[in-house]
Amino acid sequence: MLVPLLLGLVVAATTGELVPRIAMPIPQAIGSYAADVAWENADAVLIATGKGIQRFSLRTQASEQLVKPAPLPDGLPDALVVASDGEALIAVSPLALGGYAMRLSDRKRLSAMRLNLLPLHAPVRGKQACLLAFPMMQKTDEAVWCGTVDKSWLKYEPVHRLTAGQAAFRHAFYFARAGAVALADDDSLYVVTSVEPGVFHYAPDGKLIEILGQSFDELVRPATPELGTRFATDVDGRYRLLLNTQPTIEDLVLTPRGPGIVVRIAEKERTRWELWWPRADGRLVPPTRLGIDRIGPFGHIQCDARGSSLACVGSKPSAKQAADFHVSESSPHLWIFELPK
Repeated sequence: MLVPLLLGLVVAATTGELVPRIAMPIPQAIGSYAADVAWENADAVLIATGKGIQRFSLRTQASEQLVKPAPLPDGLPDALVVASDGEALIAVSPLALGGYAMRLSDRKRLSAMRLNLLPLHAPVRGKQACLLAFPMMQKTDEAVWCGTVDKSWLKYEPVHRLTAGQAAFRHAFYFARAGAVALADDDSLYVVTSVEPGVFHYAPDGKLIEILGQSFDELVRPATPELGTRFATDVDGRYRLLLNTQPTIEDLVLTPRGPGIVVRIAEKERTRWELWWPRADGRLVPPTRLGIDRIGPFGHIQCDARGSSLACVGSKPSAKQAADFHVSESSPHLWIFELPK
């Protein structure tokens, strides 16, 4: 059964809550889980799954594989991040320590490489691409590099340096998201990490313009030695006793209202998500709740904004699935919201 694009009205169920105009399961043919989503155009999204990068039509629900989960350079296995500006796509895999870039019009491969970095996030806009990554072989405070999308990422220039240093960043990527980066239409760059408060806004020449939301200290993750010991294998305890004890950064999206941080909040046996609106003047703007109902202590979402439309992917498990980490992400869903202006 097709889901029309105009399904439902966007109304506030409660103050500051967005109800999705589309909420639908992702066909199992695309993949048994959904790791990330990016808008290609108004009618199609790109979804990263275990079956590679899939184009999914919102009108027909037809899917098409764009990037195979094959070893580099022929594809990209275990892609967990995908980004697109409608002209090109970038996908990265921290598990494969590599990335893949493609021109969408003719599917020409622009780059495909392994890195001496742990890639965590990567946006693309026009000819510009950036990479949030952890340098594994050297001690440095560099965390974000930018360059031309069709050039080797190894030649990208550093833009953002961590105020908290590398030690904190090394700890951060054990969590679901160590941060996120986004490129705006004016080629400026926004950076948020889970080891330092604030969203850092850079001009195209790399000059820092402003820092937004420096009061969001609760999003900074403290170092926990038990991550590498007790919680390395105790997944249930990692969530209940660690990840779920404070709000967590999931993603960063650029909206008509400005940058928004997608924040994960766990309460008892439920998980919810909000958009937090960082400002340079320190003023606290009430968050906007996303109407995604998720039971259980686990679960994450990833989102992408295109104009006033926000697409998010995650899982909506049954009560039985929600209690088991190993199957809790096996009910992939797609949500589309209309954002406030």
